[in-house]
Amino acid sequence: MLLKGTLSILFIFCFHTSRSQPINLQQLIDTATRYSSLFVNAKPLAVDLEVDRIFLYNEWLYEQKKIRLPDSIFVQLINNSKKVDTSHWTNKELPSFIIVNGKYSQINLQDALNKFPTIDTLKINKYNKANPEDRIVFFFSRPGFDNSKSYAVVRYDNGHSWLMGGGGIKLYHLEGETWREMALLVRWSY
Repeated sequence: MLLKGTLSILFIFCFHTSRSQPINLQQLIDTATRYSSLFVNAKPLAVDLEVDRIFLYNEWLYEQKKIRLPDSIFVQLINNSKKVDTSHWTNKELPSFIIVNGKYSQINLQDALNKFPTIDTLKINKYNKANPEDRIVFFFSRPGFDNSKSYAVVRYDNGHSWLMGGGGIKLYHLEGETWREMALLVRWSY
């Protein structure tokens, strides 16, 4: 009887835990990072959406998709983004990228080869020899979600040179079990 009760509690806990986690988080991260370079900065960005700009976010969404979201979704995204984990990215989260500690640090060739045994070592050497401001490094935030976990925002920046680059904040929507990019809510260049 004790075993049956323990199994029931364990099942409820596992079900609740799996339901409280964002559905297919890794697919969302893979979708958000798919157009980046090989090198991603280890420290995630923060998502900086502002409550007083919700009208503009909805206008940009309307321009791109001809839809609007309730303001409450944007408020949830903004509030929940303030709680996003900003600890360093892990190799498990970014399995297809070399994680770098900023544009000024060199890449350890052996670490890169351990992660990607068939990597072209010329790419690593070229990166290491380049001036830091000319290294193409992408920066990403972890996703911030609305309360239903069916909408998410991710901030990115391409970090290429101090004279040329840019970034933005993209909105994603969960369709079935797949995250799809909906709109670019904010965009900047420098």
